[in-house]
Amino acid sequence: MKILDLFPPCTIENCKDKTPLHKHILPLQKEFLDATERFVALIGGYGSGKTLPACIMGHLLSISIPGNMGIILRRSLPKLHDSTERIFLEVLERSGEQFVAREMRDGWPHRIIYGNGSEIAFRETKDLGRFLGPEYGWYLIDEAQEEPQDTFRKLNGRLRLPRAAKFLRGMICTNPPPDKHWIAKTWPQPGRVVKEIKVRGSVTRLTYRMIRSSTYDNPFLSSEYIAGILEGNTEAEARRILDGHYGFQQEGDPVYPMFNLLKHVGDPETRIMTTYRVWDFGFRRPACTWHQMFRCKERTLHWVLLQERLGENQEAHDFATDVINITNGDFAWVLRAGRNLVLDGGD
Repeated sequence: MKILDLFPPCTIENCKDKTPLHKHILPLQKEFLDATERFVALIGGYGSGKTLPACIMGHLLSISIPGNMGIILRRSLPKLHDSTERIFLEVLERSGEQFVAREMRDGWPHRIIYGNGSEIAFRETKDLGRFLGPEYGWYLIDEAQEEPQDTFRKLNGRLRLPRAAKFLRGMICTNPPPDKHWIAKTWPQPGRVVKEIKVRGSVTRLTYRMIRSSTYDNPFLSSEYIAGILEGNTEAEARRILDGHYGFQQEGDPVYPMFNLLKHVGDPETRIMTTYRVWDFGFRRPACTWHQMFRCKERTLHWVLLQERLGENQEAHDFATDVINITNGDFAWVLRAGRNLVLDGGD
């Protein structure tokens, strides 16, 4: 069976590829299925097609590795049944794969056993410790923004099934959380990230990939659906729930009450000019920010915050090393023009 056969038939009227029961794989779904990283996050707007490719990937891992163990989770059983598990069972039906349903409750199976011995459990995360088995080859957390980081950590502690060692996979799907959420810290931007972790004197590399999806990119949704969302939300909130960007979460009273996310947050260029590197040392939450100030052609003074580094429980030497590496990488052109163009300050 081809992977395309696991997708539902196209429902677009007047589709240019219209044939009986023809199907489509959206670009974000293809990227997800092609990903080889151990930890993959699909973060996107409402209805952007996130859960389906994750369920298909779980199914493929289960049929490809005999005796594999997978687990699909959501915060509560009603949400799990009505959305995630329903989508997975539809994938399973389209596959034609034979299976045995176990642990039936309210008409829903909570364990599926494939003919090759692979198993998939369906669990809520409210009391995760009661339900977790000893080892898994893959997991899927749906709508992961509802979860504390401890859920992610506990599952990673059990992502160690020996027979799936070369293909271990941790997957999350979610609407974008606020930018201070643990998901935003774990997957700060789209693309592949390799994190180096010291283990007994040697360096181990963990691979992460974040895929951002937009509601606008799903051709199966009507313009009326999107219009209804736009009407009931602010421009900044629509950017989060439609475009798939992390949201802004204000903590405490604003220093600048006129702050507007869309107006004041962007991707400004780094100019060849004096750059201010400002430090705030401390073990628990050290911080460093990079700034430039200039007048534009209209003689208006601009103050641009270009970069930040926030540490957590980090010694001063290690934090300073990170800051120097960021400066050498992101501000290389400034340093080449003159190392005295980078000025340090702090409180």
